[in-house]
Amino acid sequence: MEATGGVRPRRYLVAATYAPGRTSSVSRRTTTLAPRGGALERMTKLHYRKPPWWLKHIGNRFSPRNAKLVARLSVPGRTSGQWRTTPVVVLDHDGGRYLVAPGGQTEWARNLRVAGEGRLIRRERVEEFTAEELPARDRPPVLAAYLDRYGRMPTVKAGFRAFPDPADHPTFRITPAAPGDT
Repeated sequence: MEATGGVRPRRYLVAATYAPGRTSSVSRRTTTLAPRGGALERMTKLHYRKPPWWLKHIGNRFSPRNAKLVARLSVPGRTSGQWRTTPVVVLDHDGGRYLVAPGGQTEWARNLRVAGEGRLIRRERVEEFTAEELPARDRPPVLAAYLDRYGRMPTVKAGFRAFPDPADHPTFRITPAAPGDT
């Protein structure tokens, strides 16, 4: 408490969801107002919707069988540098290709934001790409197209219901990497 001048930081619950009889799979968003140098500093946790158990342990194992729809995304970890792989769907919209994180600030989105490059794997074909994150103001048409195409998937629908703000869904425009770039 001495570092804050004897004033204890206050935590305010900003948003949370509750499902009766279950622990919520939506992370709580809290804001801490802590005095620092005479001014209050606002710190907000990232929005993230934890995938349900069945998706992690069953659905992800069967996703390579649906290679027309689902690709495997590999991205180097932001701290370890080890390649991390997860199933994703790629949206083709207005001549561009996009990756959208319907669950919010997922680990793959945070890794891709730092790395700026990755690999898409479908069957045995590997495509290396570079990624550019879209600013929040440019996301609504891409997110609308994503919801139109993939909104029937239960986890997509739940993610957008939990976090309706476009800023909560990292969206990346991907372009094939030039040979020798990666």
